[in-house]
Amino acid sequence: MRYNTNLTAQFAQGASLINETLILLPAYQEGMSRRQFSKYVIENGLMSSCTERRITNVVEEVFFKRFVERNPVLPKWLATVREKGLLLEEFRQLLMVYCARDMAIYYNFITDVLNPLRREGRKSMDKNYAFEFLKDLQEEGKINWKETVHKKISSSLNTALKNFDQVSSKGKILDSRPSDFTFLYFIHELHFAGLSDAAIVNDSDWQLFGMTKEDVISRIMDLSIKGGYIAQSSGDLITISWNHKTMEEFIDATL
Repeated sequence: MRYNTNLTAQFAQGASLINETLILLPAYQEGMSRRQFSKYVIENGLMSSCTERRITNVVEEVFFKRFVERNPVLPKWLATVREKGLLLEEFRQLLMVYCARDMAIYYNFITDVLNPLRREGRKSMDKNYAFEFLKDLQEEGKINWKETVHKKISSSLNTALKNFDQVSSKGKILDSRPSDFTFLYFIHELHFAGLSDAAIVNDSDWQLFGMTKEDVISRIMDLSIKGGYIAQSSGDLITISWNHKTMEEFIDATL
């Protein structure tokens, strides 16, 4: 399991942070420590509209935890795909997954609330669903927060859903299907992380896009050859012959 299962209130401070991430990714140099990077950001005025305290919090408690600690070369991968011209709409899909992996509150809201609404054929979602979701967690003893914290976190949940194009500003539930590049990026990321072909298909992260195992297999087959691999499927079994040797090679060949 690649996502953090701790239900913390930190989500209120580090929800989507898309603009901040776009600034920080190309600035980060592999090997920098938390303190070195936050100092670099402050001294070079990269987030001039923020206080030093806010910069330190974003850099050291969110950026490092979400990207650098997960994989020291991840910032370079993401900076490269953006530099190569990946559309912001697609780039937000990548950031959505990393945010969800980092913040269990967001991950669980998608899988436990948003996905069931999609399966029911619901077209919209009231913003109060987020508050009720937290209320249920409180009653189950999974969190123990004051109502003011509930309101703050529920607001952050609704904001993240909008920022990541999962729900519109008017509450309409949007299409969650990943773009071809997003899908190919994550199957290659999982492959280079050491997962077997079967484990890739069954990975829980596909739930973030509302995808079933059958959806994943179908998409893998549809993008075979074009995606830099050759796939064969027989029922629930799938085997993939991977052409790219590294994630960097995949990115260079695909964009």
